Amino acid sequence: MSVKPCPTRQRTYSGSPAHRSRQLRTPSPPDCGNARPASGQRADVRLLGPVELIVGGTQAEVAGAKRRAVLALLSLEFGHSVSVERFFEMLWSDEPPTQAKAALQGHVAALRKVLAGTSFRLVTRAPGYLLTGDADQVDLLRFEALTARALATGDDAESAVLLQEALDQWTGTALADLPETELRRAFVERLDESRNQAVSAWAERQLRLVLQSQLLVGQL
Repeated sequence: MSVKPCPTRQRTYSGSPAHRSRQLRTPSPPDCGNARPASGQRADVRLLGPVELIVGGTQAEVAGAKRRAVLALLSLEFGHSVSVERFFEMLWSDEPPTQAKAALQGHVAALRKVLAGTSFRLVTRAPGYLLTGDADQVDLLRFEALTARALATGDDAESAVLLQEALDQWTGTALADLPETELRRAFVERLDESRNQAVSAWAERQLRLVLQSQLLVGQL
């Protein structure tokens, strides 16, 4: 099954000289046009808190922090092929072990088993691996889509409701319980910034709604 490439938004991030030239790819929104596999049992990936995979309403076992980091990176780069080297960076920073490639292959094989029969597909795609399926089943992509809708409407009440729904996707610190690598820290920093911006936008709209209500009351 072919996958239509999504538009990519990129942001640089600070770090050691070895990392400064690298870029973070912001996950594409749910309507990016990715081809979707045949429907299967519903599965949801949670990134905005402890990294979890929910299959059929039950938390599936994704054993070990590194395996969860593989799932997280695939979901962060949803609809895009992730290179083997980028997985190494997410799991081990600049010091991958001798058997890093074999370890990664083991994690991918295990994830394929737990994703079998769900609406997600984990495929080999040069230069690495790609996760595809229904983007609305990744909490981060729901958050981004809801935030985009909120900022696009001129109705403060509707916008505030959408922003609240977006913020409700968060259950704690993003990408919690993953290996502490520089790439993870960069992702967390970007996600925290997006959350803070959504909170600020929600507060601004709530304030305008209160002031508007007070003005109407004063005119009675």
